[in-house]
Amino acid sequence: MFLSKELSSEEEAFVRWVAMTGKSYGTKEEFTFRFEQFKKTQAKIADYNANSANNSSTVGLNDFADFTDAEWKRMLGLKP
Repeated sequence: MFLSKELSSEEEAFVRWVAMTGKSYGTKEEFTFRFEQFKKTQAKIADYNANSANNSSTVGLNDFADFTDAEWKRMLGLKP
């Protein structure tokens, strides 16, 4: 996906994050899907931290930054 061109800052951040967390994906499609989830998480983090005047904390990336909302809720054991 990324090898044929210069990396954008988002792509570079994702590749660094994948290396840091030791993640690996079985297919190109899974890699692309997880990259999209990672970008959504980054946007949520940026939005939360931009409103830091209303928050008493800041947030950042962790090992779950490529999870969907459903995966996150399932991991936490939340039930409807």
